[in-house]
Amino acid sequence: MTHNIVTHKSKTAAVLLCFFIGSLGVHRFYLGSHAAGFAYLFCTIVSVASGIPELGMMIGLALIIETVYLLCKGKVYYKRVNEVELAA
Repeated sequence: MTHNIVTHKSKTAAVLLCFFIGSLGVHRFYLGSHAAGFAYLFCTIVSVASGIPELGMMIGLALIIETVYLLCKGKVYYKRVNEVELAA
């Protein structure tokens, strides 16, 4: 038997996570986009380890754009539907 579970995420929390520690991808993990979270984390580690300032600037620009995007998105974006198989 399959059931849909809807989880609600806080828009305020997502925006604050994106603004303050977004370079680590925490806001993406919070919203359930684990692949994008790992991409942010990987790019930040590569940028710091290699000393490439351009990569850091691109991450910063992406975070500014994403913060504005999260602020402008409606509440529907913060709902996530998970199909869960329950034992009978």
